[in-house]
Amino acid sequence: MADAQARDTSEGLVHTCVDAEGIIEVVDDAETRSLYFGTPAAQSAMSRREPRSLVLPYTRYMLSALLFCRQPGRVLVLGLGGASLPRFLLNAFPSCEIDVVERRAKVVDVARTYFQLPPSPLLRTHVMDAARFIREWRGRPFDVVLVDLHGPDGTAPVVHDPGFFPAFAPLLGRRGVLATNIWSGWSSSPDSIVSAHRAMFGDGHLVLPVRDRGNVILLGLPFPALSYAGARLDARARELEERLGVELSEFLVALALGNRRA
Repeated sequence: MADAQARDTSEGLVHTCVDAEGIIEVVDDAETRSLYFGTPAAQSAMSRREPRSLVLPYTRYMLSALLFCRQPGRVLVLGLGGASLPRFLLNAFPSCEIDVVERRAKVVDVARTYFQLPPSPLLRTHVMDAARFIREWRGRPFDVVLVDLHGPDGTAPVVHDPGFFPAFAPLLGRRGVLATNIWSGWSSSPDSIVSAHRAMFGDGHLVLPVRDRGNVILLGLPFPALSYAGARLDARARELEERLGVELSEFLVALALGNRRA
């Protein structure tokens, strides 16, 4: 979810529907198609000319997880929205298996119909609550887990639960990387989430604020951040940046400056 910003009156409403949790809107402007949940905050956005690109800055920041897992074979995405991350990952890593969890069936329908969520044998969509998925998962661990769980007013309540991050232990295995997007919105504070994340990951806890936005990305690493060689990360950031078109070198500098203890 992006931080709130007023919608332009020139935008055109493409689709609207309602489920038990509220309104879902698809809105076009000249360049972008956006998803809203009945508030001014864009939940997701897609370039109409380059659908595979990542429009909202926080989605690019979440890919800083790739600095610590350059070639993921298995990815879990919690929270579908307009399918920005699955759409990008399927294109960037053609052999990667992706599981997506989305609680609202109509959001999945909207992503398929209006946001080019592609059919793929490597993409599995689970219409269920994220906490239940985590609790019931019995499959192989994931290399990368991307958490983007939000409602109209901020980060979803499940992420505030003190047991949320510890529950990921069997899903991440020994080498999995967790990237969590938190957004304070209008009614919630991220402090308790950050504290629970730090308690879970210890020296593998990193904080990456999204520049000029209200989002913060929390990275949970399988090993202390000090165990990663700086030169190796620099080279990896440059290689991935050139291949993916995502400003990972900038994110690496921000991580170093903002997490000096690590």
